[in-house]
Amino acid sequence: MKTLAQFASFRFVVGFSLTLACSALTWGAFSWASYTKMLSVKSILVTGSKIIPASDYTNSLQDLIGLPVSQLHNKTIAERLETSPYVQAARVSIHFPDVLSVELVEREPIAMINMDPIMFIDQYSVVLPNNSTVIEMNIPILSGFNETKNLFPVGKPTLSSKIRETTKIIVRIQNLNPTLYKNISEIRLNHQDEYELILLEKPTKVLLGLKNISKKIHILKEFGLSLSQKRHLTDFSTIDLRYNNQVIVRERKR
Repeated sequence: MKTLAQFASFRFVVGFSLTLACSALTWGAFSWASYTKMLSVKSILVTGSKIIPASDYTNSLQDLIGLPVSQLHNKTIAERLETSPYVQAARVSIHFPDVLSVELVEREPIAMINMDPIMFIDQYSVVLPNNSTVIEMNIPILSGFNETKNLFPVGKPTLSSKIRETTKIIVRIQNLNPTLYKNISEIRLNHQDEYELILLEKPTKVLLGLKNISKKIHILKEFGLSLSQKRHLTDFSTIDLRYNNQVIVRERKR
């Protein structure tokens, strides 16, 4: 009988403890809910901006200052930021007690479109508006392309098939030969719709033709590697890759 009494007493203590714990948790939950309703956004922290100043993003969210954090919808705020042409992705979170944290991934222009007004393009062929920071970047100019304004909706992929094709060429060059990419001042579409690269130094014209561009980029890299250390691609005035498996060069006049 003593054992049964002890067991009953033990059950009572455990049951009472669990009830007390649940009550404490419930009270804590209601207290936390009331506390968060009183919390409001006092500052906004933006990270990841390289092209658009962080202050521009902060200013665009000033209407959120003073709002209770419980009323904020992070996904909605992120989607709002992503309406900016230069914002590829945004992540929003609350750093308690009162900081709205914004992490951005901006679109990086890989080429400048020679049109009026000047536009830029990223690796996904998304059209980006003129920007003073980007103008100072060392990126190729695209010229000789159709400049019809309707083909370049800002913040969306270009409708120009030639620009989309050129974007793929640029990405291919970036991946295969980053040094060459940095040395390109212009990518030109000539009257025969053939691609030409104009290198920064001297300059040198590289004729790529119209077809098998990826293969020709690889051939150009291999040709550059085959030169002696005393010679460079820019030692030639013209490098012609329009013919299958051939590299025809024209020496620069001295």
